[in-house]
Amino acid sequence: MDAPETDAPHPYIADPARLGALYASGLLSQDVDPALDRWTRLAGSLIDAPLALLSLVDRDRQVLKSSASDPPQDVPHETPLSLSFCQHVVAGQAPLVISDAREHPLVRTNPSTANGVLAYAGEPVTMSDGHTLGAFCVIDTEPRVWTPSELALLRDLSAGLLTELELRASLRCAVELQADLARQARIDVLTGLANRRHLMEDLEGAVADERTQVLAMFDLDGFKAYNDVFGHPAGDGLLTRMGHRLRAVAAEHGGSAYRLGGDEFCVLVPSETGVAAAAGALRERGEGFDIRSSYGTASLDRGVTTVEQAMNTVDARLYAAKNRRSGAGYEVQAVLLGVLREREPDLDVHVREVAMLARGVALRLGLEPDAVQQVALAAHLHDIGKVAIPDSILDKPGPLTEEEWVIMRRHTLFGERIIAAAPAMRDVATLVRSSHERWDGSGYPDGHAGTAIPLGSRIILACDAYHAMVSDRPYSTPYQRAQAIAEIREHSGRQFDPVVVDALVAVLGSTDHEAPSPVLADGSPDPAAISA
Repeated sequence: MDAPETDAPHPYIADPARLGALYASGLLSQDVDPALDRWTRLAGSLIDAPLALLSLVDRDRQVLKSSASDPPQDVPHETPLSLSFCQHVVAGQAPLVISDAREHPLVRTNPSTANGVLAYAGEPVTMSDGHTLGAFCVIDTEPRVWTPSELALLRDLSAGLLTELELRASLRCAVELQADLARQARIDVLTGLANRRHLMEDLEGAVADERTQVLAMFDLDGFKAYNDVFGHPAGDGLLTRMGHRLRAVAAEHGGSAYRLGGDEFCVLVPSETGVAAAAGALRERGEGFDIRSSYGTASLDRGVTTVEQAMNTVDARLYAAKNRRSGAGYEVQAVLLGVLREREPDLDVHVREVAMLARGVALRLGLEPDAVQQVALAAHLHDIGKVAIPDSILDKPGPLTEEEWVIMRRHTLFGERIIAAAPAMRDVATLVRSSHERWDGSGYPDGHAGTAIPLGSRIILACDAYHAMVSDRPYSTPYQRAQAIAEIREHSGRQFDPVVVDALVAVLGSTDHEAPSPVLADGSPDPAAISA
């Protein structure tokens, strides 16, 4: 049996999912829509009803989206639910037919009956997602028995109206999707900053503008190590935080911020003051990390006339700054090697030779320049942990005991700790730690095997073993080159990575590595050799 009216809305009317669909439809955001009036006009005319309505039912009101009356009358755009018959169509999600409102339990106390709303026939406006948003209805000011043909006609007209509403919704979604895709094409998804395409568009205008603007490109220092230590989700979080700070700083200085990809950012600001502030936004430090940025700038009013020229200028200046900063790694290396040379003079030539050989193998394997440099630095420093080994063990003339070997095998861990104290050298420290791991898992300190061992460490192991075999040492007779190569090949697939062995043999067959070479990974002078 139908329930009488209450002050509280029906649970379905107040349902958040239904209300969400109503608001998302966009129908409430517009006033009366004359384009929909043909449906109410047709309904009123064909059914011979004084009033026809398209009503949308909100939580506490009904909004009349379209109306047609005969004779013409002003119909309010919205009314409270207390005056609404349509709310019952929505609540029941079914048609409602009333011949005399004064006798119907749902509406007999509705104030609208006193205003002449006595006969009512309404169809639910139910969209394809299943949510009923309102009602399409005809109203008479006299009691009336609606005929089956009239009700069938109302259903048909309601179906046509629904088809138009669905088409409008599809068109609106398509337009919104196109706009969203266009926006996404110009926005970096991770940080929400404008992306490279957006920057290129803005630069076109900036280059043509007579006002002075400064373009700055930033690259984070130490971000790769942060990613390696804390994981990529934490790295994404760091980039997002920095992006938000950079956008705020750029806006404060009257400019715009961009993320070009990876850990590269840009700002376009009116002055160098904004650049300095941006550099401050791209810094974060905490326990075990200190992320900063290197950057290059170009003033767009000083002979920079094209976008390409601007980008080439800042790119070149950025990498010049990166190279200057990377010199800190060489300073650290020089200090550490100086300590090692004082403690173990015989190791000096050995580590420089291993470094040069490792550099050649890394190049042969096609590593990127930064990775080649890291391998060479790690090879140069792979024995630095021996400064923490007691002299009684290092200088012992005979074989080491098992207990002494336990201590000796910790030198890679000591080396990692010493090198990692410099944040810029964390990647190098990782390679040093694993420089005595073996392909078959029998190495130390972690017993890693195969590709679980960093490639740089696998390179160092093979180069270190080869150079040890061909070196003249008090406790062993040096191998000839052919003998050493044969020995390396024999242990390929067990002690050494077969791919690294092939590259090492190829390098040895093409270049003389017997004589010490006073250069570092990038071909610059070795500070240890210069001071010798």
